[in-house]
Amino acid sequence: MCVQSISYSLLCRWFRAAVLPLDAALCAEISKSRDEVKRCVECGAVFTPKSNRAKYCPDCAARVRRKKEAERQRQRYLSLAARK
Repeated sequence: MCVQSISYSLLCRWFRAAVLPLDAALCAEISKSRDEVKRCVECGAVFTPKSNRAKYCPDCAARVRRKKEAERQRQRYLSLAARK
């Protein structure tokens, strides 16, 4: 029997100890207030930002960073080739 059926708490101790640490998105969505979580612009997943400027979840952040760096280098190469 789950403690939730006899308790006024929404989350039992077992759920907080066993389930939430394994699922960061679920933990962020349940335990944080609405101001403390954001949705990823790329995939829409819920994540806890490390700064107020964060737009992407950690998985998408690396992918977007690589894509932007490749585009920046491509533009740099094209501008150098046009000068010659």
